[in-house]
Order: sequence, then C-alpha cells, then structure tokens
Amino acid sequence: MTVQHTPGPWRWELNLASRGLQLCGGTEPYDITVLQPCRWGMFEASVMFRNPMIDGNVMLAPHEVADWRAPYPGREHHSHWLQNITHPDAFLIAAAPKLLEALRKAHDVLSANGMVSTDDIERAVVIRKALGLSPKDPYP
Repeated sequence: MTVQHTPGPWRWELNLASRGLQLCGGTEPYDITVLQPCRWGMFEASVMFRNPMIDGNVMLAPHEVADWRAPYPGREHHSHWLQNITHPDAFLIAAAPKLLEALRKAHDVLSANGMVSTDDIERAVVIRKALGLSPKDPYP
C-alpha cells in the first residue's frame, strides 16, 4: 500500500487561548491535523505528523517512527545527527517551493499561448494564495 499525503485544502490554525499552532487539512469541520509542533527535550523542538496508517488524528514525531526517517544518501556516516524525514506530508512541504515555481511557469506558458480557461483562472488563484496574496490582487 502506498501512503499518500494528507488531502487538502491545507490551512494554518493558530489558537491564541491555548497557544497552539497546527497545519490542518481536509474539509472543515472534519479536518485532519497535518503537522503540529512539539517539544523535544529541554532545548529543542520537533513536529508531529499524522500517522497515515491509522484513521484519525494520531500524531507522532519522526524520532518516534523509524519508517519516517532515513539517512541522506552518501551521508550515512552522519545518520546519528542528520537524517531525512520520509513522511509523505514532509515530502510535500519540502517540495512546495519547486511546485509553486512549476505551477507559475505552466500558468504563464498557457496564458501566453491564449489557452486560458476556468482551470487557468483557478490556478492563478492558487498561486496568489501560495504567495500570501488575496484572490483579487493582480497576478504576480
């Protein structure tokens, strides 16, 4: 079975009363926690990801799940202090800048060739949102 990332849309939720922050996915009010910061020891912090093998919001940190971490190729000798996170949501988050760049290029090429449709307009809205702009702001 291939484990996939948490379904979207994703959004940040900040709770000032409980001093909590989490990244949530899915459709409100039935959202799923994607990522949640947590303490790790006295001086460090980590994040917890949803366990995709269990239905619901069972959160675990990568240092608790051996399958969610791996040494970087060629740097295995440093694996006691440096490892990659292999959770599907972590892959998606790490790829976000390249995905946004690819989406912008695709949108620009389609627009320049007069191939604008409803989907292209939605693509522009997604790009604006990723840049922290409102849907009515001019396309960057």
